[in-house]
Amino acid sequence: MKTIVVRISDVAHQWLDDASQRANVPVSELAKLAIEKAAYAAALARYAPTEGQPYRYDRAAIAEHDADVARIIYGDNP
Repeated sequence: MKTIVVRISDVAHQWLDDASQRANVPVSELAKLAIEKAAYAAALARYAPTEGQPYRYDRAAIAEHDADVARIIYGDNP
């Protein structure tokens, strides 16, 4: 696990705080989920086509990425 420090607006912090109280979970758990989803989307973006270019489909790279995601979700013991 890695630690990330981010600066967010007071309004965004209040939203997270309210949501964490409703869900009865720490703010860090809500933020962790959002950051992991953003990281996954960013990783997939490398396969998106640039303006006017064809879609890049690399089976080996996508399989490696999926293995990384499985390792993140399930740890080293899937």
